[in-house]
Amino acid sequence: MKKKFAIVLLLLFVVIAVAGCQKEYTPDPAVREFLNTGLTAEKAYAKLATAKYTEVRTLLNKQGEQTGKLVTEVYLDKRDVNNLGLTIHNTYEGKAIESSNVIEMTSVLSKQDGEYVYTVTKVYNNLSQPEVTTEQMADSDASNLVVAIIYSDNGAYDEGLYFGDLFMLRIFKFPPESFYVDTVNNLCVFDEGMLIKDYGDVGDVTLHQLTKINVLGLLVYNYERYESVQSDYVMTCELTPEYEYLP
Repeated sequence: MKKKFAIVLLLLFVVIAVAGCQKEYTPDPAVREFLNTGLTAEKAYAKLATAKYTEVRTLLNKQGEQTGKLVTEVYLDKRDVNNLGLTIHNTYEGKAIESSNVIEMTSVLSKQDGEYVYTVTKVYNNLSQPEVTTEQMADSDASNLVVAIIYSDNGAYDEGLYFGDLFMLRIFKFPPESFYVDTVNNLCVFDEGMLIKDYGDVGDVTLHQLTKINVLGLLVYNYERYESVQSDYVMTCELTPEYEYLP
């Protein structure tokens, strides 16, 4: 159950995308026009000065009682490409803790005396003192770590906060009414409910997802609710990023 609870957001998006009907659809022309502007993950990353988001994953039973929770807070600073910064802070409750006994973890990338240092601090519910590990990191590895928050090209799509390529791919895999352009806020929106068969050890699940991206292809809001058909399992996930842009 812990593995199912902790799986990263973008992998979940891929699961539901694959679960969508494989029939090819003709997308709404307004949606296609919104996305067909030469969007790339590299362009989106180049525009950013800072990015931050909070992701809240909540595990519930079908009576609505909370059984676990994972909160992730991320802050990325690339205003100075020679002095990158990244902080990831996680807190765990209930079933999100499970056998690891970790209730809080903070990872910090910073430059100290001209060298990048990556420090991870873990707080355990069964230990009085936190566990701290520190390692030096090459400039290229530090850069890759920061870039991965926005995108990671795995040969199929760019995963991270950049969703432009994935949206362009999926507008042909879901009915046109699944996507629309929010002209007031200049966003492209995916809003769909679906059934995912054999979702690991919880069986079939129903999913409702609401995902919004901006004109750079960057995620600005995501909400997902998974409910098992056979098991007493519900998981919700909500993520809201904020960005600052370079001049």
